[in-house]
Amino acid sequence: MILTILSKEKTIFDDTIESVLVMSHAGPFEIKQNHAPLIGMVYDHVIIKKNSGQETISIGLSILEVSDNCVSILLASDDL
Repeated sequence: MILTILSKEKTIFDDTIESVLVMSHAGPFEIKQNHAPLIGMVYDHVIIKKNSGQETISIGLSILEVSDNCVSILLASDDL
């Protein structure tokens, strides 16, 4: 699965991952391979899980899209 995190100015993250844990209004949830298509708002931070370990990235309020094993997160602001 591919995760791309984009700000208005640059690409923050673009790599193959195992899963990503995101924070939503309803609480945290994990997106894994073959997740159903989804569009929603997420905030605070994401925890990216890869074969080599995990990484946390602050994202603020952002838009999330999941489709065809690609996860895109579009940051609303570059001020993180």
